[in-house]
Amino acid sequence: MINNIPLYIQKQIIKLLCNHINYNYKILEILGDPLLYRKNEKLNKELILSLALVNKDWFKTLSDNIRVSVDFNFKLNDYDYDYDGNGDGDDISSDNNNNEKYSIIKKENIKWLKLHYSHEDNCFYNKIGVDTKSPIDNKLILKNIETLSTKHSLKKLLIRNIELYGNYTIDTILILLKIKNTITIDNNNNNNNNNNNNNNNNNNNNNNNNNNNNNNNNNNNNNNNEFSKLEIFKNLNVLELLINNKITLNVLEEYGKYIKKVFGLNLYYCRDKEILLKAFQMYCKSMVHIYIVGLIESFPLISILSGDISKENINNNNNNNNNNNNNNNNNNNNNNNNNNNNNNNNNNNNNKGINYLKDIKFISILRSDTSFKDIFTLLSPINTPKLRQFSLNFCFLKLFYYLSSEKEKVEYSIDSKCSCNSLCSNYDKPINNDEFKSNWNQIKELLKKKEKLTTLEFIHDHFSVLTLKNQPFPPSFINEVVEILSCITNLERLSTSYFLSPDLFNKIIGSKKSILHFESVLPKLKSTDSYIDSINSICNSNPHIKTFKIFEGSTLIFNYQNENNNNNNNNNNNNNNNNNNNNNNNNNNNNNNNNNNNNNNNNNNNNNNNDNNNIK
Repeated sequence: MINNIPLYIQKQIIKLLCNHINYNYKILEILGDPLLYRKNEKLNKELILSLALVNKDWFKTLSDNIRVSVDFNFKLNDYDYDYDGNGDGDDISSDNNNNEKYSIIKKENIKWLKLHYSHEDNCFYNKIGVDTKSPIDNKLILKNIETLSTKHSLKKLLIRNIELYGNYTIDTILILLKIKNTITIDNNNNNNNNNNNNNNNNNNNNNNNNNNNNNNNNNNNNNNNEFSKLEIFKNLNVLELLINNKITLNVLEEYGKYIKKVFGLNLYYCRDKEILLKAFQMYCKSMVHIYIVGLIESFPLISILSGDISKENINNNNNNNNNNNNNNNNNNNNNNNNNNNNNNNNNNNNNKGINYLKDIKFISILRSDTSFKDIFTLLSPINTPKLRQFSLNFCFLKLFYYLSSEKEKVEYSIDSKCSCNSLCSNYDKPINNDEFKSNWNQIKELLKKKEKLTTLEFIHDHFSVLTLKNQPFPPSFINEVVEILSCITNLERLSTSYFLSPDLFNKIIGSKKSILHFESVLPKLKSTDSYIDSINSICNSNPHIKTFKIFEGSTLIFNYQNENNNNNNNNNNNNNNNNNNNNNNNNNNNNNNNNNNNNNNNNNNNNNNNDNNNIK
């Protein structure tokens, strides 16, 4: 079959497949199952190998058009490091040229290099499998990147700086709490030290912080100094950037000189509005996910990000304080500001601010009391039209109280509601039953409009004693949870914390068939056997479920997988359909050919008869 297609058309097809491979290799995202990310890469590798082994022409075309390397999937140069971090090493690889011709991915063709960085091990990876990691010396990486960027065609470096330990998202998010920035901008240490000596009074705090960081990160700084010298490190794409209370505007602007694209921000207990706005202004065009870790009550973070509070309004308090402290020096500025404010009042009313959430696909909120107002803002189809994964924590005790009937409150000893600010209309303001039900119904209506939302995570905050025991939940509570999940049209994955109720999952699975993947995180209990047995029975009775994972803390204790069987069934069905279609097509073709032949024969007979008549 291949021999019937001209070679130049074969090459064009291979080039199109290479474009597909290059595109998928450049993707940086953390949506859904983190291990699925590596599974997709494995599929790409299998595709490359299957194409390369067909013949020499396919191998060469493939090799000439693969422009992206994930980690170092090519022959690395080896260097002799006899220096202490400042000198140049010598290339000691004598057989590189011989091995290079057998490599599918050629160094000279690489334009994009995607590296995976381990913050825990403080190293990059040579290769990562689903279950294995192969760390590589940072100096070796430095020398090879330098060679690729100066002697070959390497243009962009992508850094996926996130751990891939667990196979569930909660574990990944918890690891993010310990994250450090991959590249510490530290190439001006000497200048900074001189400036610090000249400005001791102004920079005492900065000096103390620098000393602490230097004590902890001496080895990192040496490597980062080397990295910062390369031109390639001035055009970085980074998956995750940590924004905490230690980040200053100067540091953020320094990051901007090196990091051109950031795909996610981890806002870790950061309350500096100016820094938050600056970070989003710098990287909003490339950002697809946000982690919010820390207290947001009494701090309008969600309103700031959605544009409900404009930049002008955010800065009003700061401007007023500055004006009060500097009245004599800023009279003219105040007059100008007043004139500008008068001219722009209408504009501010029509356009409250920039919506930084409009392109976000993943939102996670941890360690915070989330109000109804914040949830409304985050679920608004105008604010988050592309939202695919939503993770938040809230107070289970409050849910039990408000979603249970009066009779159930007595029966299940739910005799009080938590005084926290979770699921309140306004912070520090009590909420009554009618108000809660109204807000709850509003969430249902918003979820009906989130057609792209496929993953939902319920993370415990202040949980009830009911969640720590394997006993039935109040029926009213179960019905309300099932009803709100049913509002999400395309929900495929559900993750919960401390929901020790097989009845709840049984009702969800029976009512919401679109959910194929479940995860249940449990506290450390004396025994979970009965709970696991119940879940296993539910899974066996519902063959549409592909995966159900139960974790005790961060330890996987139950892993139900039905995905392979489903795939095999689908493949068999597809093959049968294809065979039927092929048979039908063959029959049709044969019939058509026979008809055409008969028609041709008839025509020939007619022509012969006419000729005979003419001869006569």
